[in-house]
Amino acid sequence: GHQTANIVGSIGEGDGSGDYYNLGNLSGGTLIHLGLTQPTVSPLQGILSIYDASGKTITNSAIRGTNLDFTIPTGGDGAYYARIQSANPGALQFSGGNDYVNVGNWSPGTQWTIEAWVKPNAAPSGRHTIAGGFNSCADWGIVVQDGQFGLGTKPQDGSCSTVLLSGEAVLLNQWYHVAGTCDGTNALLYVNGALKGTVAVSRNYAANANGTWIGSEACCGNNTFSGLIQEVSIWERALSASEITSGLNHALAGTEAGLAGYWKLNEGLGSVALDSSTRNRNGTL
Repeated sequence: GHQTANIVGSIGEGDGSGDYYNLGNLSGGTLIHLGLTQPTVSPLQGILSIYDASGKTITNSAIRGTNLDFTIPTGGDGAYYARIQSANPGALQFSGGNDYVNVGNWSPGTQWTIEAWVKPNAAPSGRHTIAGGFNSCADWGIVVQDGQFGLGTKPQDGSCSTVLLSGEAVLLNQWYHVAGTCDGTNALLYVNGALKGTVAVSRNYAANANGTWIGSEACCGNNTFSGLIQEVSIWERALSASEITSGLNHALAGTEAGLAGYWKLNEGLGSVALDSSTRNRNGTL
């Protein structure tokens, strides 16, 4: 025979210690199967683990793993525990005041992608930058503008700046994955993996290199974001729709082709936002 238990609980992406569950005293030959379900759109990068009575980790899943199996060996009778924890606890809080992360003066080029997990707690009128480079009439980046997510670009007619809007109101205090891509001809905006709009851009314009910021912009200091931001990645290529969708369900390794910078924003303290890509573009708060 076998025993089955369904455990209902909740864990947030900022819960570093996680939750433990007592599986009871189990005998050799027992199969432990752990399964994890979570919302389709969630920034949580969970890890499942199994511990013995001494507190030693017996095995664990991959990041964002949804299943973990372990058969207790002969002679391994005893108490066992399950654990679910976040592999990437924490996010950076932006007040909407004068706080931002400066990740340097550089450009992703003529073809690029920028994406982030965000949890807005305010959506005032005007443009409020999540991440990107807004300056010198060569804008690129994702924003909240007039209560909607948007993508800033240089328009096809060569004028200074435009924002492609999602067409949907932002719900406050909810997590969203926001991404924008540009292939040198068109720019696309995605929210939670769904395409929300496309706009033609000034052909192969060079994206601004005079200030790449997170939470605000070099152009206009009052255009600051209010809420939580984490897992910001910038690429020197336009990701495909399937790659954007895939990003909802797994963490980056940091070595992916074309990755220009990757800031988890989970440090929790200090004045440096570490770049987890190979580019070493650490940010300054």
